[in-house]
Amino acid sequence: MAYTVPKLTDYSAAALEKAAAKLLSALEHEAADIHGEGEWKALRDRWMARKNGLLTQVNDLWLKAAPKEHKRLAGQQ
Repeated sequence: MAYTVPKLTDYSAAALEKAAAKLLSALEHEAADIHGEGEWKALRDRWMARKNGLLTQVNDLWLKAAPKEHKRLAGQQ
């Protein structure tokens, strides 16, 4: 099943670390299944597309949505 970026409600250090670990694990899993140049491009576009890529969603759902006192920790993760 394809990874989707969850909306966070808990911005504690443990919750952010767990969410970041799941994100990185999904990236590693998807990258391991790549066998051709076309698949690499599709993976790159899925993760890095400006308007709807997963990293853009992380920025919108995790970083911008984080309470002011948790933004630094969210950004570091």
